[in-house]
Amino acid sequence: MRILVLGGTGFIGGAFVERAVADGHFVRVLSRHVPAGETKAASTSIDYMSGDFCDMEILERAATDMDLCLHAASTTVPATSNRFMEKDVAENLIGSIRILQTCLRSSVKRVVFISSGGTVYGLPVKLPIMESDATEPISAHGIVKLSIEKYLALYGKLYGLDYRIARLSNPYGPKQRAVSGQGVVAAFVEKALKGEPLLVMGDGTIVRDFIYIDDAIEALHRLCTYAGPYRIFNVGSGVGTSVNAIIASIAAEMESVPRAEYQETRKFDVPSNILSCDLARRELKWHAATTFAAGLRATIDARRVELVRKITDVAARPSDH
Repeated sequence: MRILVLGGTGFIGGAFVERAVADGHFVRVLSRHVPAGETKAASTSIDYMSGDFCDMEILERAATDMDLCLHAASTTVPATSNRFMEKDVAENLIGSIRILQTCLRSSVKRVVFISSGGTVYGLPVKLPIMESDATEPISAHGIVKLSIEKYLALYGKLYGLDYRIARLSNPYGPKQRAVSGQGVVAAFVEKALKGEPLLVMGDGTIVRDFIYIDDAIEALHRLCTYAGPYRIFNVGSGVGTSVNAIIASIAAEMESVPRAEYQETRKFDVPSNILSCDLARRELKWHAATTFAAGLRATIDARRVELVRKITDVAARPSDH
């Protein structure tokens, strides 16, 4: 299969690309942040293109001869979307409509869109949340993600565009950047390893559904070939973990208690979000196989190795004096 990945150098997109190449697919990556030297990749299985997914001309070139498009690109995160609502709509919503238009013209056979299981539902009436439950987002991020979902449905109805949507919970794991404005696990692990205080929004009782990156990628790859009638799937662990529980787990793994600094709760944070993944289990034959303890251990180990390598690299640099 020939797969176009938009946002293929990010945490989720990059992991998807690695798996797709390992499975023998050809992947074209379109990203604004292509790593140095990757524009001419040594592997014949990957073609990196540097550019903005909002640019129609670049999109047209990127989509040429592609079978499937994974839309993993976004220019905002939940923490910033409310401050930049017009930017969110202009870049992510309108940009996504342009992606759908381009896929139609380029005869892309399917679009797989990574939506947000953590924000499109808003305040849940019951837990765990099912795909059929009400969607009343309380953040601009969730509104735009849900709007893109609606446009996918419209393009499917009007023009026959095939699509699948993954309402992803909170992915975490090795290689997740701790400075991206999202990803509490990565941020806490980074701070704890450096001996710095952990910044907690609220009293730490907020509960989220965390999914290890390998499990999330497995679900996305199954959505690429799923031939059943369902379009929207929750992709999460189905298990709720509070922020305070994350801190306790990090303390247990590192055998030291990190210091936490508690701040005012943000208005767009719902108290609890846990996804029901029964539909994915039944239709995709998929479930999250990695426990939070195992995923956290792998994340800590990988980040510790990376920090040691950085320290070693700095020490090995020649002095200017």
